[in-house]
Amino acid sequence: MLLRLLELSDALQQGKREKGDSMVENKSYLVRLKAVLGKPLTSDEKIIQLSLKGREVALKPDNPGKTLKESKWIIASVKGFASEAEATEYGERLRSSIELAALGARVGIDTGRDKPISTVNEDWARESGLLGERYVLRPDIHGLMIIPNDGRTKIPFVSGGEMKVTSDPDQFTMALSEVFHHTSAWHLGDTKSLRLLNLAIINPDPLATIALAFSSVEALGQNETWSPYQKSILEKCARELEANPTTPGHEDLEVAEAIRRGTHRVGLRQGVLRVLSRLNLDGLKNEWDRLYSIRSGLIHGTREWEPHELGKFSFEVVSLCGQIIMAKVRQDGALIPTVAQLHFG
Repeated sequence: MLLRLLELSDALQQGKREKGDSMVENKSYLVRLKAVLGKPLTSDEKIIQLSLKGREVALKPDNPGKTLKESKWIIASVKGFASEAEATEYGERLRSSIELAALGARVGIDTGRDKPISTVNEDWARESGLLGERYVLRPDIHGLMIIPNDGRTKIPFVSGGEMKVTSDPDQFTMALSEVFHHTSAWHLGDTKSLRLLNLAIINPDPLATIALAFSSVEALGQNETWSPYQKSILEKCARELEANPTTPGHEDLEVAEAIRRGTHRVGLRQGVLRVLSRLNLDGLKNEWDRLYSIRSGLIHGTREWEPHELGKFSFEVVSLCGQIIMAKVRQDGALIPTVAQLHFG
């Protein structure tokens, strides 16, 4: 394990230059978002600076010794927030924007669940000389952290493996700039489907990619229910079974009970078809059924494909599901990055 301590505050270095070993005292906060990309950015730079809503956002690899194209793990950091609440609001907006940007650029990203991926015992770090008495050791969080910008924070991390396939940093950063400036309310909504499709893109297993991509769309229709008219038809059927039982052992009554118990349920396919209609995507219904039929054969073992065919199929599935998810987030008020047209049509 390669352990390094990453300083998050430029103010710390400035303070050392100006005041020797004295610490920089201020009450501002820093946003740190650590995420893993499906493909690292094709850049020999160690940092990319973006201006998003008047604030400077730095994108850099989690290992300061590497360039962006050498690491899937990136950290987006933003300084200068007056309060923790202000930093958290900006950070959540940045997270949602970066997820949509990564999807639009077909890079894929996992922004985590704000859980530690590595931590080090603070007493051991001090005894080993890795951590001075004035510093605070915090765990390496996969996700969002809000940190006092006082120059005292140190974060451990474990080095990652070698990366081979990279992606265009200009597509990604331009998409992020576009999205971030138009997400004042959208980022507060449900982004579960967006997260699932990003996880599909970064997953190296085609079967897992296919399953996650379909799930991202199915999740949109999970809350569908029967209409009042449909419920009245189901209730009528239940009453007729109860009034005129024709089978021994009360089987009719069991069916009637099942009808009543399941009246709030709508099948996955029916839920998806309703979603497509609301998004004015009726033209995609046949393609959904075609690809889903193939998916069922693969998942249930009734159909076998060669690896290269499976990769092509997973690409088709992600393309279709991407069109649907993009239409949904557009309907919810988000700006779709221009580059998404290139990757999803």
